[in-house]
Amino acid sequence: MVGLLEQYEDLVYSVILRAVRNPATAEDLKEETFFGIWRRIHTFDVERGHLDKWVAAIARNIAIDYLRSLRSEPHVHAQPWDEAANPARTTLRNAEADRLIKSALC
Repeated sequence: MVGLLEQYEDLVYSVILRAVRNPATAEDLKEETFFGIWRRIHTFDVERGHLDKWVAAIARNIAIDYLRSLRSEPHVHAQPWDEAANPARTTLRNAEADRLIKSALC
C-alpha cells in the first residue's frame, strides 16, 4: 500500500484539489481516498482498465461526495444577520457547489 500511496499521491491530490479548490480539504480528502482504495483494492480488475484511472475515479467521487455534502449541511444557529441565513447567499453557494461538481466531472 505504501508504494501505491507514493505512486498516486500527486494524482489523487490534484484531482481532488481541482474539484474542491481548498488545499487543506484536498489533503483530508486525499487521506480518505487512500483509505477507500485500501478497502476496495480487491474490486480492482486489471482487465477493465488501468489502476491510475481507477484511483482517479475514486478520488473524483470522494471530492464530489464532499461537495454534495456541503449543499445538504443545515445551518445550525444561524442568526438573521448571519450571511448563512441569507437566502441569496445560500443560492449563490449552491450555484457555486453545482459549478464545482460539474467541473469535477469534466
